[in-house]
Amino acid sequence: FGKAGGRPRKSGAMLPTGIEAGEAARVGASLDVEAEVGSIISKAAPAVQTYTAALQPWRSFFVFRRPDSSSEVQSRIKSNLIHFQANYLLFVLIFLVVMLLSHPLGLMAAVSVIGAWAAFHRKGGFDPGWTPTVGQIELTPIHRLALATAASFVILFLAAGSMLLNLAGFSVALAAGHAALHPGSVAVGDFNAINEDEL
Repeated sequence: FGKAGGRPRKSGAMLPTGIEAGEAARVGASLDVEAEVGSIISKAAPAVQTYTAALQPWRSFFVFRRPDSSSEVQSRIKSNLIHFQANYLLFVLIFLVVMLLSHPLGLMAAVSVIGAWAAFHRKGGFDPGWTPTVGQIELTPIHRLALATAASFVILFLAAGSMLLNLAGFSVALAAGHAALHPGSVAVGDFNAINEDEL
């Protein structure tokens, strides 16, 4: 009867088509994520460089002198809030991170909002060529950005409203107090001060 009981032929090392397709899909998704992260980083890099350049030296930041009059307080606040705005923002970001780490619900809400923004951006939510309509209103990219921002604030406020209010109060007190007590950039030897005519 020939070799009916012989060994079956080897089909090589080829994987089933379904497994290959699944593996290819995972690799493709990984490449998409890497490309998206790279795109975000490349777009954010100029803003980070601009912010870093705006930071004022810390040796001149921590200088305090009592003002002589209320008019001097107003003048200091007006100039120092602009001159040290990057430094104030850094303090606010640091305290925001600390507060989020001590507030699990707020941290989860922040992570969820960031993930939603990333997913919306990845799906082309801000693409000018996409113009969805709600009723008779056409939602432009500016409208979608405004709606996404408002929704993000609502979610964060519902999850950690008291924390955000505390952060806002602390930020205002920190910036106003420092600006009123700092004698000004020129007084501490910072000759790259902002021109008063530009304020």
